[in-house]
Amino acid sequence: MFRFLGEGAGFKVAMGAFDKTRPPVAAGAVGIAQRALDEATKYAMERKTFGTPIINHQAVSFMLADMAIGVESSRLCYMKSAWQADQVRPILGFPDFFL
Repeated sequence: MFRFLGEGAGFKVAMGAFDKTRPPVAAGAVGIAQRALDEATKYAMERKTFGTPIINHQAVSFMLADMAIGVESSRLCYMKSAWQADQVRPILGFPDFFL
C-alpha cells in the first residue's frame, strides 16, 4: 500500500474539499428559505380570518419577521464564508489541525 501524503492526510484533503463546497450548498439552502418566506408572505396576505388578512395579526407578522431575519443573516453568513474561502483565510473558531 502506498501513502503519498502520509498517514491521516486523507482527512485533511477531504476537509479542504468541503471548505470549497460548503458556500454553494448554503447558497442553495438560502434560496429555498427565501422562496418559503415569499410563499408564506403571499399566503398571509391572501388568507383571511375575522374579516382581515392574517398578515395583519401581530403573531403572524412576528413569525414572518423572524423568518426574514433568519434568511438575511444566513445569506450574509454564506457570502462571508465564500469570501473567506476566496481569500484563503481560515474560518474563525475552526481548529488549526484541519487546515
